[in-house]
Amino acid sequence: MAGGDRLDRAAVISAAARLADEEGVARLTLSRLARALDRHVASLYTHVDGIDGLYRQVALLTQREIGDRLWQAAMGRSGAEAIMALAEAYREYVLRHPGRYEVLVRYHHPADDDQFRANAQYVAEPIRASLRSFGLGPAEVSSALQVFSASIRGLCLNEAVGWHADKKGPEQALRQFVALFTTGLTSGAWPVPQT
Repeated sequence: MAGGDRLDRAAVISAAARLADEEGVARLTLSRLARALDRHVASLYTHVDGIDGLYRQVALLTQREIGDRLWQAAMGRSGAEAIMALAEAYREYVLRHPGRYEVLVRYHHPADDDQFRANAQYVAEPIRASLRSFGLGPAEVSSALQVFSASIRGLCLNEAVGWHADKKGPEQALRQFVALFTTGLTSGAWPVPQT
């Protein structure tokens, strides 16, 4: 982006997300971003509240993008087919955008960050809808959502750091997880958490 081009918040956040993916989160600094945008660092403060604000905005963008992918994956599907599509869409996003996903994982959002919570709900709702298609009640859906989300995040992070011995490992692990998970869901005996 040439120094004379108009710069807005969306352009700054998009450039930061790209930089995180291409060069890694460790290189995502305000000075590096300013160089990439051909701007002075001070001009970035018009659009983000320092490095923490930049991380927050990239994390929010990542949530929205993941949510969009999950909604698309779940569209017109139910049951095991929907769960597999959701798992594959999530994994594909992480593989395509490792830097911005790392920002999301690293970002420590305060409990009162309403936008972060709203985006988290946007990400979770297509998963909830797919879980409801198994005939689960609200408590079972909540429990299954936690299991699905934690497992998918764990599998994706393992793959990102290279914890699989061979190239088939990550995809096979994902398919095995989905098979086990959906078997549990269809058994009619999904455990309801005790309150």
